[in-house]
Amino acid sequence: MTTRTSTTPAPTVDALISAVLAGEHGPLPGDLVADPEIIIAGIGSSIPFENVSHASYDTLHWISFDAALAGSVDLLRRHAVFAGLSTGAGYLAARWERDQSPERTVLFIAADTGHRYVDTVYARHAEAVALDSLAPRPVTTQAEPSLPWSRMRWDRAPAACGFGPGLRN
Repeated sequence: MTTRTSTTPAPTVDALISAVLAGEHGPLPGDLVADPEIIIAGIGSSIPFENVSHASYDTLHWISFDAALAGSVDLLRRHAVFAGLSTGAGYLAARWERDQSPERTVLFIAADTGHRYVDTVYARHAEAVALDSLAPRPVTTQAEPSLPWSRMRWDRAPAACGFGPGLRN
């Protein structure tokens, strides 16, 4: 969807404790806040994936279980899309990005269905906060994210040796 010379903004979503966007070494001990309920399949892996091109992304959104739950429930209520937590996280980030630039079209990928989350997410629909009450905390390094949601400019930086902007060797 993007190339190295593309002007199309490309945000991405991950969980706070993931090794995917932190690189091959994963989060640094003590730097990232653990999400006590993290069960977002598809994001938040402790295994770094070699097929993730860090240089493709402009912005990183780290989203907690509770914020992803709110996104999933809102997506079902507002658009009748029964989706999982990674889709709820993507929807939340896409709505925020769209609200920052209402003149642009925003596309997000719904990566999972809600069937596996009936008992763990949708049974807790009453706990979902309104999306308008959520906003990302801006951070400048990968050592700063906090619950429930943080956002960092990445500017298509490579993740040389497993480290990206703001991470120390």
